[in-house]
Amino acid sequence: MKDGIPRYNFDQVLSDDKTLYNWLVGLEQIGLSILEGCPTTEGTLRVLGERVSHLKRTNYGEIFTVKAKMDPSNLAYTSLELGMHTDLPYYDYAPGVQMLHCLKQVPTQGGENEFVDCFQVGELMRKYHPEEFELLTTLPIDYKDVGADSYNFHLLNKLRVIELDNEGAIVRIVWNNMMRDSFLTGVQLERVKPLYKAMKLFHDLMYHKDNVITTKLEAGEMVCFHNYRVLHGRTRFEVTEKGERHYEGAYLDWDEVSSRRRTIKRSIEPDTFGY
Repeated sequence: MKDGIPRYNFDQVLSDDKTLYNWLVGLEQIGLSILEGCPTTEGTLRVLGERVSHLKRTNYGEIFTVKAKMDPSNLAYTSLELGMHTDLPYYDYAPGVQMLHCLKQVPTQGGENEFVDCFQVGELMRKYHPEEFELLTTLPIDYKDVGADSYNFHLLNKLRVIELDNEGAIVRIVWNNMMRDSFLTGVQLERVKPLYKAMKLFHDLMYHKDNVITTKLEAGEMVCFHNYRVLHGRTRFEVTEKGERHYEGAYLDWDEVSSRRRTIKRSIEPDTFGY
């Protein structure tokens, strides 16, 4: 385990059901892993997606390219720092798992991937800042994305930062300051300032050095993470004549991931049922 992140061999995940099962369980229970030994060819994500089930298509297509380009439609398509976030907060049913495949990495400083377990951050909020925690679990934040990529889109949604289940357990974090709308349409005026205070506390806890994992992927590595739990970002980098930073990204739905995990477990343990 390097950088505190569990690692798996890409070829073994493709060829061995037990390794695939362990990887899927890890995604559900830990939320973050790296696959090593991946081909450095475009479209490799589709091979992995079809090993599980199929990739989820979004407004950015099934596979999207992440590298600096002219006239970007998204901050991810620049060389600038990218703050911690969950992807696609403007979707009611956002993808559950995200995969980022490194095809080329800049040889200079910068371009590191950053991750934080925000279920842990949420529990810290619950313990030490209960009033702010209550605001983040009850008041909705507006998100939007307008533009053209795989198709023309105008997506709007309102979601709470922290989603709880019926027993009060944290089941989803939604945080993306880059995609946050300038309006708070579901918040009463007298609760706007307290909500911003709660968001600032959440942000500060998220970036505390004890909560952030940093790693710089090498070409042929793929990071996979729980999009409802693990926030991701990256540090600023510089593109030079010596090299560029080229990633491809794709998504899976939790329904498909969990289904695949159960089918493999039943093949290994035929009398196994349930979740």
